[in-house]
Amino acid sequence: MRETKRQRKSLQESVRKQIGRSIAKARRRRRWSQSELARRLETSRERLSRWERGLHTPSLEDVARLSEALETPVWELGVGDAPVEAFSPVELLELARSFSTIGRLLKPWLDRLRSEGGDRQVFRRHGGAGVSERSRP
Repeated sequence: MRETKRQRKSLQESVRKQIGRSIAKARRRRRWSQSELARRLETSRERLSRWERGLHTPSLEDVARLSEALETPVWELGVGDAPVEAFSPVELLELARSFSTIGRLLKPWLDRLRSEGGDRQVFRRHGGAGVSERSRP
């Protein structure tokens, strides 16, 4: 039993230190001093220092504020896991363009559906084209 408590305490300490290193790394990347980041977080420099040294763990609210101030996802601060398949900025831009194009292509059809009184009536009038048997009334 005693060994388990020791292992748990060691794991907690390891996690605190990892989170602290991640916060310090993100802060340095922005070229901010501890005082500057603390000012932006509206907290004390000493409190921030304790987080960075792994003496204390920031609360979830503090992690959210850190993520916002540092413009860094929470998983880069050592909290949570990164998305399995994160999109690159180029992929996100292409996806946004595709959605925009699809929206422009669908707009006339959606406007027609709305003006003719709803989709079921239009589909009935046009022989149910594009409607599966299960979705018919």
